[in-house]
Amino acid sequence: MVKISARKETSVPAPEVSYHERRALDRLIFFSDGVFAIAITLLVLNVAIPVASQVSGSSDFVSLLLAALPRLFAYALSFFVIGAYWMAHQRTFHFIERYDRTLAWLNLVFLLFVALVPFPTGLISEYDS
Repeated sequence: MVKISARKETSVPAPEVSYHERRALDRLIFFSDGVFAIAITLLVLNVAIPVASQVSGSSDFVSLLLAALPRLFAYALSFFVIGAYWMAHQRTFHFIERYDRTLAWLNLVFLLFVALVPFPTGLISEYDS
């Protein structure tokens, strides 16, 4: 009779992560999520609503909406760029169990550039030639 046995794992188990280490990492991730959320929210401030005094008829309203298309395009493009960065950030931090000061600073520099995205978005939508 043939006996089939389960294959034993030869890899070294990961060291346990303490409650405080996990909590510190969660705080870093939550802070990052907040920066992403604020950056995405600030994008919409570059999209101006047509002023009612400029509209005298339905054709004026349509022309004002068409004039807002570059701003809406810049908003949508930047929204998806920040969204892609957020998704990559989530995938990356899914595998991180603990961090050190270097990773925290690198994350902060990354978030600096994420928070800067509304500025060029405003420039592009304002000076679209």
